[in-house]
Amino acid sequence: MNLRAKHIPMRRCISCRSSKPKEQLLRFFKDSNNTWHFDKTQKAQARGSWICNDSLDCYKSKYLKRYFGQSYHNILEEIKLNTKFQDISSLVKGE
Repeated sequence: MNLRAKHIPMRRCISCRSSKPKEQLLRFFKDSNNTWHFDKTQKAQARGSWICNDSLDCYKSKYLKRYFGQSYHNILEEIKLNTKFQDISSLVKGE
């Protein structure tokens, strides 16, 4: 009997560009009003973007501010609520 390893879905962080299992990343999606939202279930029917759940460097990236645009501050609040980085607003440069 041939046992195959279970497939683990991999996703890429938009900040550091590293590939990780999707359970180790946070997913955000853009709705029809061009507003970004945190996707707790990771199954929303929209184009999604992924960010590392455990790396503070990914949140400090200047790229994220440009990527999320006006929703950047809302995204930081979502990250603060859903990660171990409770004081993220004070840690990110420019805040």
